[in-house]
Amino acid sequence: MPLGSDRRRSDTIPEPYAEIAGHLSLTEGSVKVSVHRLRQRFRELLRAEVAHTVARPEDIDGELRHLISVAS
Repeated sequence: MPLGSDRRRSDTIPEPYAEIAGHLSLTEGSVKVSVHRLRQRFRELLRAEVAHTVARPEDIDGELRHLISVAS
């Protein structure tokens, strides 16, 4: 399946990092680092958005757990 396809990930078999690296003309290591940084940034942004929706900072983790449970 080509990169950028509009099919959902659950409908496909994920491509190995090496194959993705080949498509992008990158090393496998650089793809792994980029994915790690992307996940980390997403986690930070999601946590910040959830923080805007709760009354107290200590409620963030519970709200994230709830969000994950309804999304699963």
